[in-house]
Amino acid sequence: MSEPTIDPDVASWQVRTSPNGELTSVADAREHSRVVNFEAHAQMSQALIPVSETDEQIPGPAGPLSVRVLRPTQGSPTDQPRPTVVYFHGGGWVVGDVDTHLGHARRICMQVDAVVVSVDYRRAP
Repeated sequence: MSEPTIDPDVASWQVRTSPNGELTSVADAREHSRVVNFEAHAQMSQALIPVSETDEQIPGPAGPLSVRVLRPTQGSPTDQPRPTVVYFHGGGWVVGDVDTHLGHARRICMQVDAVVVSVDYRRAP
C-alpha cells in the first residue's frame, strides 16, 4: 500500500507556509510538524516547564490510549486541588502528537496552574 497523499489544498497551504519545500505525503507533514515544534521547545522558558510530566495509559474503546499528565507542582497533602484540562493537540487529526505539541501543553499547565492531560489520540489515515 502506498503512502497516502495530502489533500492538494492543504499541500498548497503548507508549501506557502514552509520554507523547507513541498510536503506531499502525510509522513512529510508529520516530520515537518515534529521539527518545527522541537525548535520551539528549545526556545521555551524554563519557567514554563512543569514540575511533573508522566506518560500513562488509559482505557479506550479500541484499546489503551497514551496520555501525558503534566502537573504544575509536586503533589502534597496540603496542596489545593487544581482544575484539569484535557488537551487534544492540533494537527487536523493527521499530524502532531503529544511530543510535537508538548510546548502548548506545558504553557497551559503553568500559566493556568492546572493539571493537563495531553491525549495521544489515534490519527488518520
